[in-house]
Amino acid sequence: MTAAFDAFVESGRSKLGFRLVIEGLGYEFVTATALENTTADGRQRVATLAHDGLGWIEKADITAGRLDVQGFTCRLVDRESDQVMTKALAWEPTEKTWLIEDLGVGGNVVTVMSTVGMSNSVIHVGTEAMRVSTVLSATELGVTRAYWDTIAQAHYTEDGANLSYPVVSLWRPMSIEGRRCYLYAYAPGDSYSGDGTLIFRGTCATDARLESNGADWRITVDSITRLMDAPIGADLESDVLTRGIYYTWLAPLRVLIQGGLDPAQNLILDIPSQEHPQGFFETQEEFCDYLTAALATGIAGFDVSSIVAVPSGRDDWWLEVLTGSTGEYAPIVQAWSAIDGTLSEWSTLAGEPTNGRAQNTLYTVRGGAGTNAAVPGPVVRRVPRGSFNVTSGPVLDPGIPSANPEYRIHVGGSVSLSGVTAVRVEWPGADELYHAVINVSESERWIHLGSSFGLLPDGAGYGRGAQARMRFVRTLGRGTVATVRDTVTALSQTLANTGGVPFLTTGDLASWTAVALAAARGKTWASTREFFVDEETTFADYVAEEFKAVGVFPVIDADGKIAIERMRAPALTEPEQVTLDGDVAAVDRGFPTWERNKEGRVNQVAYSWGYKPSLEEHSGTVIVRDVQAFSESKTGNTIEVKPKSAAASEPVIAELVSLAWAYLGVFGRAYSVVSAEASLATAFKVQLGQAVAVSLPHVPNTETGQRGVERVVGLLIERGVDIDGGRSRLSVLIHSGRLKGYPPSMRITRVETLGADQYRLTVDGLHPTNTGVIICADTPADHYAPGDSVVMRDVASTTNLFLGTVDAVTLTTIDVTTTSTPGVFYLIEYSTAGLATDSQTDYAYQAEDDGRVPFPTPEPAGEYSP
Repeated sequence: MTAAFDAFVESGRSKLGFRLVIEGLGYEFVTATALENTTADGRQRVATLAHDGLGWIEKADITAGRLDVQGFTCRLVDRESDQVMTKALAWEPTEKTWLIEDLGVGGNVVTVMSTVGMSNSVIHVGTEAMRVSTVLSATELGVTRAYWDTIAQAHYTEDGANLSYPVVSLWRPMSIEGRRCYLYAYAPGDSYSGDGTLIFRGTCATDARLESNGADWRITVDSITRLMDAPIGADLESDVLTRGIYYTWLAPLRVLIQGGLDPAQNLILDIPSQEHPQGFFETQEEFCDYLTAALATGIAGFDVSSIVAVPSGRDDWWLEVLTGSTGEYAPIVQAWSAIDGTLSEWSTLAGEPTNGRAQNTLYTVRGGAGTNAAVPGPVVRRVPRGSFNVTSGPVLDPGIPSANPEYRIHVGGSVSLSGVTAVRVEWPGADELYHAVINVSESERWIHLGSSFGLLPDGAGYGRGAQARMRFVRTLGRGTVATVRDTVTALSQTLANTGGVPFLTTGDLASWTAVALAAARGKTWASTREFFVDEETTFADYVAEEFKAVGVFPVIDADGKIAIERMRAPALTEPEQVTLDGDVAAVDRGFPTWERNKEGRVNQVAYSWGYKPSLEEHSGTVIVRDVQAFSESKTGNTIEVKPKSAAASEPVIAELVSLAWAYLGVFGRAYSVVSAEASLATAFKVQLGQAVAVSLPHVPNTETGQRGVERVVGLLIERGVDIDGGRSRLSVLIHSGRLKGYPPSMRITRVETLGADQYRLTVDGLHPTNTGVIICADTPADHYAPGDSVVMRDVASTTNLFLGTVDAVTLTTIDVTTTSTPGVFYLIEYSTAGLATDSQTDYAYQAEDDGRVPFPTPEPAGEYSP
């Protein structure tokens, strides 16, 4: 936020201006003529944006692990003087060409059919705009990538054999639907030529439409969360076929040449071998050229003029043998392999005296009836073809195993091999088998398969009239749910245009690491997960199950990105972001509303665990039931958790109970939802999943049965922003219990003497003896305050315990007054309930046998926050 916008948030009394930016568009739309200008990158800001309709509603669907956001429809008013909106939204590009070579994320040379008319321009490929810096040739452009707020991404010209050249348009994109858009606010004091403050990230749900009044254009805008509805694993849905020709080091192609009775004119040639190491060939032509060159070297000095391998497209190949001019015998030529069958010269002249008849004669050596393949004829020599885990007989000159291993398959199509850890293979003549993937080359596009779950057919291979069909399993990493986010954002610019992952970048997804680690702390089942993708689903569906598994839910953070928050009922000790009281809540349109159990009751959580991609099913299910919730409500719901992931070990029941309690501790009990209107500025002080305090006279008090509550703390689950009305609406989920915070405990790492009985203690949150254990993830200022009664104790002794009072607190230190000098690696904690200050009574102390806590003013026992 800018300083001017911060001032607006604090005062709530400024009038705002707004700017709408659509990625890749040469225009930006603003609400006032004072905001009009031309940006440094050539975009025009035009005053055509109306205030009305601007606003959105965010709602956390906590038990489903989802975020629902209702966007808005913006109104843009055309100008009769220049019809600028018609130019911006309806004018189709008149100059086009086509991309003819793949363009990677980092490439800055674009190869197109023609560069005519494209100098000093902006071109559009998909949703990316690029500034043409130079015309390199008739087909090549030097460009600056990711122009006009677009994102660099890989662009592909083909998918397997299905050619699809992407359109390259000049100056204007083909459409705005699906493009990211951004809403910025300007407060008094902001530079009108500056960026302002980003308040909403979205996508264009529709292209522009002209209304019947002839002046208004409208665009429907969704939240950035719409991008989570994009597919993940779409490239894994179709069968992936093999490609090329592959001879392994154990099953080479063997060619036998016998030039006559002279033993010196005998040749046995293997491909691959030490002398001829290449075993993979993309095409029949490449293979034949390589074989011809190898044969030419091998028959040097023979009475054979030439032997040429001849391709017949993808379907067949043969040898053409031109005999010498002096030989007495016609040569014998044979070739065979596990995947080609046998090629032989069956002429009656072979090996017999020529009597002058076979000199300078051309023989064709084709596959014949003696083939040892299952399917006779040229079918066996089609492309693709290859062997797998086959030994074709004695190998006289074996090749290098690492160069052409018997378990390698070369992959066709454009499916990304990134993260591929397993593959289902439907071998010709066999059932589908599940193989682990040992190694992958993304550049050469091959996979090295490991053992299979099931028996391979004899002579496993592909070609011979049938293909091996594959379905890949991709692993998104191991760790917490934050790993999924990190992997997707790392791959999205490369794989989004293939459907491998959604087009979500770090500009869309905030870091999930801190919250994910906090949710998984102490729970191996939640922190050592391996995430699998084996079929197409939406990213929102995929991560929803992972969110539920560890008790988090998605929200929009202060920067407009998709973040996560832990499911919890805030304790009284959690600092609130805003207080809904008489100074904040607006009642001119009605009083706040109150509803019990608005989001439904939950009485059990069913965890499916140990997903197995090989079987496409989970290993088992553990159900955690809340007996008290069942006794109170027989119609409660079950939260089903079915993540496509597996932990490093079977789940520990205690861990699952702890995870389930995040839901059962709130939705298994009575709770209420308070909704109230507030100022527009209030909406920018708090985000979903943060704590909000409610102090309102009209809200029912569940403890007294009267109206009026004073600082009850709840979780914000809904936030509505009405820009035109200058209002917001907040909905807060409030637990019905007396929720107390966990009392702090921090390690003393340094002691400084300030005066008589006064000390400055430097503290951290680590365990005194086991520094790998975090006992407090907060700062001293989060829990300690001047006047608090504390004790400093030696964990290794029952007698070294000193009573003191807090004098001052910073983010790293606590100043105390105490009669004895505390030691390094002592703990500083709260003292007894009878000495607690008012703020300390918000924390949990042990109750007496009568169920009351002996504070200076005793009160009924509360409970820990779920």
